Amino acid sequence: MRLMRWSMVSPDQAVLLRDAELLALVDEPRRERHPTQGQGAGSLVRVSSDDHSEAMTPQSALLSEDAAASALLDALDAERAHVLATVRAIGDADATRVIPPVTWSITRMLGKLTFDDEIFWIGAVLSGNAEAISSLRNGWTDGATSLPEALDDYQRAVESSRSALESFDPSAPPRWTPPPDVFGGAVPATQAALVTRVLVETATHAGHLDIVRESIDGHRHLVVS
Repeated sequence: MRLMRWSMVSPDQAVLLRDAELLALVDEPRRERHPTQGQGAGSLVRVSSDDHSEAMTPQSALLSEDAAASALLDALDAERAHVLATVRAIGDADATRVIPPVTWSITRMLGKLTFDDEIFWIGAVLSGNAEAISSLRNGWTDGATSLPEALDDYQRAVESSRSALESFDPSAPPRWTPPPDVFGGAVPATQAALVTRVLVETATHAGHLDIVRESIDGHRHLVVS
């Protein structure tokens, strides 16, 4: 597994990182495997930023990998909670109207997060779940039209994603490759890269929702007190 430095990245810091930077972070090698003086050929060596190497046992490496995977999933959960905290206090009338300068409503954004992120990326692509694949739709246009319904759809999709991620294998490939007529872009090579993409999109759109919420009632999501 290649989740270098994820234990050092907080959910709030993740918001500040661009998509390409996060994907590079996931995909860079986390350690090198080679024989060293006085050690067997199967020894693990962690390479630090100052070029000093620290020998690791396979057991300690596994613990580090598990901690890194947990940190990635915890960061995603934190951004999901950010989304919900931002929109729950908004009235349905404000949630269903377009408030310039954005060109979408809050319910449409929740639809995007529900269908294009949780159901498409995690339910369908990562997990290969047949029900998720059969329920794919355009979240921007085909989602719920009321805030209660949109919130319910999003929370149910998140719970389904959490169940799917119980078997999360960061270094394994996703289980389903969508055909070009469903998604024409590149699919992340590993489950870790895929979850990182969902994290980036969720954090980015949580920030977009913050902007709209502030324009409605002046509320600000502060990350530094």
